Amino acid sequence: MATKIAGQHAALLSIVFGILVIVFPNLLSWLVGLFLILWGILELTGK
Repeated sequence: MATKIAGQHAALLSIVFGILVIVFPNLLSWLVGLFLILWGILELTGK
């Protein structure tokens, strides 16, 4: 149970950090940001 909660927190943090990275306008930041957001969504949905 504790691992699942920690995983959810990590997923939420990755979404937040992904959004913050996208704010900076260069290609690498966009790619990293999109990856973090997608990974966070997949972690939250359990797929």
